[in-house]
Amino acid sequence: MIQANKDSLALNYSIGGYISCRKQTSHWGDKVLDTISSQLQQELPGLRGFTKSNLKKMCVFYEGWKRVFLE
Repeated sequence: MIQANKDSLALNYSIGGYISCRKQTSHWGDKVLDTISSQLQQELPGLRGFTKSNLKKMCVFYEGWKRVFLE
């Protein structure tokens, strides 16, 4: 159970980092998160939770914790 939580947090942090980086380097519209959501659902079948609102939360999670992990 603990390993599953670590893996889930690592995945969310990684996806949040990807989104955060993309936000800084490109022009974003509402469809970008929808596109990333669809891609993740195709690439990771069976995993759930890749909605637009969850992707926003993953980005906030990454941005809130990146300073802790970089220190």
